[in-house]
Amino acid sequence: MGIVRPNASAEVWSYSVLFYDKKNAIPELLQREEIVPVEVEGVKANATPEFLALLDEPPLEPRVTFIAPLDQFMWDRKLIAHLFGFDYTWEIYMPEAKRRWGYYVLPVLFGDALVARVEFWCRDGVLEIRRWHFEPGDPGPKFFAELERTLREFMGYCSATQVVVGDDIDPRVRDLARSVPLT
Repeated sequence: MGIVRPNASAEVWSYSVLFYDKKNAIPELLQREEIVPVEVEGVKANATPEFLALLDEPPLEPRVTFIAPLDQFMWDRKLIAHLFGFDYTWEIYMPEAKRRWGYYVLPVLFGDALVARVEFWCRDGVLEIRRWHFEPGDPGPKFFAELERTLREFMGYCSATQVVVGDDIDPRVRDLARSVPLT
């Protein structure tokens, strides 16, 4: 995400800083100006100067991205919930009866908003959309064109040549997925 809370869990910091030395590492990184303090919507955090420089760039055209549950973007779930209003639990180890969203659900990022959740299953060249949940709000008219592009790319990634979508999936997503041209 580009920012990290000083009190984020050890896993968030462990990529380059050993969690047990975090209290010493943060002041040192601040002193060397490798990170700088920031406040985002009332949350104190740190960011690299390189990341902050990107904020001065013109915004990119919004695109749809399926975010893997273990992607670094999702590591600080409390910050994700605060900034995006997106409460995410990876339910892979949860008993099926207790799952709200699904076994291996991917957050769907469109531009700068988490707009949906999707559960895929791919076997033998068939990509199945098992679940789709939109977050509150309308993602806008450009969303579906971008979803088609991303779905086509995802099919290539999965070596899928066919898409299967249940009738219980949102009809806009279902119809789009069923009509995706294979490339």
